[in-house]
Amino acid sequence: MPEVSADQLALTEQRAVRLRGLREHPGWAELESVIAERKEFHYRKLHRALIEGEVVDQRLIDRMAGYFDACEDLLKRPDMANRAFASALARYQKAELAKEGVSS
Repeated sequence: MPEVSADQLALTEQRAVRLRGLREHPGWAELESVIAERKEFHYRKLHRALIEGEVVDQRLIDRMAGYFDACEDLLKRPDMANRAFASALARYQKAELAKEGVSS
């Protein structure tokens, strides 16, 4: 992994803090709920159509799956930012220790 500069670390930390703030906002839970409800609605509708023998375009199924995968990835973003910050901090600390001649 590449070495992390103090500036990069600070920017990563700021981003993680901002995204964590989003995650803690009451609207975030509402957004998660809305996405889950829409996914359930559309998948039930698709399931019903398939059970009834309707022909459903595979491209529509793929787009729907891709859309909801993207929504769920977006919802995971604050957690991913926190992990990215923790990883960058560990790399930064390791590089600083190496500069000081201390092995981990």
